[in-house]
Amino acid sequence: MLKRNLVMIAMLLVLGAVLAACGGRDDETYPAVVPLIYLDYEPTPAPSDYLPQDNNNENNFSRGFWVGNTYTNEYLGFTFEAPANWQVHTDAEIAQMLGMSSDFLNVDDLNDVDVMLIDMLVVCQETGTNVQVAFERLPEADRTAIEYMELASEILDTIGAIATIAPDTTTIGGYEWHSLATEMDMGFDMIAYDHQFVNISDGFARLIIISHFQSNSTVVEDVLAKISNLQ
Repeated sequence: MLKRNLVMIAMLLVLGAVLAACGGRDDETYPAVVPLIYLDYEPTPAPSDYLPQDNNNENNFSRGFWVGNTYTNEYLGFTFEAPANWQVHTDAEIAQMLGMSSDFLNVDDLNDVDVMLIDMLVVCQETGTNVQVAFERLPEADRTAIEYMELASEILDTIGAIATIAPDTTTIGGYEWHSLATEMDMGFDMIAYDHQFVNISDGFARLIIISHFQSNSTVVEDVLAKISNLQ
């Protein structure tokens, strides 16, 4: 299950690589790629399926939602302010990228998640930098974050990625998050850098994933600076 999910994340990394590679190119030169990736997006009030829903789940879970370029996740206790030129992807667009039905993401209760729920994806089209929030159901509810990251490191190694577990934790939304940093050679002289913040709760791995293609950069720090804890 974890291997399948990591491959799904890797697919989104490949998406970012395509975005980075295609940045600034002429639509007429790359007609097979650009129309699929560069979907029209204008910041607007959140559509009804993105608004928070009333629910009485025992774990108080609710989907995050966008209003303009501000993502709010009341369940995880934080907001994220995406830069104005970043593209927010809808559930339907995420499902299309993964080649899956949109029903894959159309859930309002963690109990209905069989494998993984990608709650949000936002991408900088110019650089390929992207941020995701996801929830992965664990086969063993008592697995710790360290055990999760150790297994993830082993699996990522099989697909040619170099993973490093950070010794410290980061506080986001009132929770402590462990960190797993990954480097993957995407070919074409491009290295993908992926930083996963991991928090285990209610039988799920909660994931905040920051991916980019800029070595020795402050991308992760810059993204974290745009996250604010809810009061």
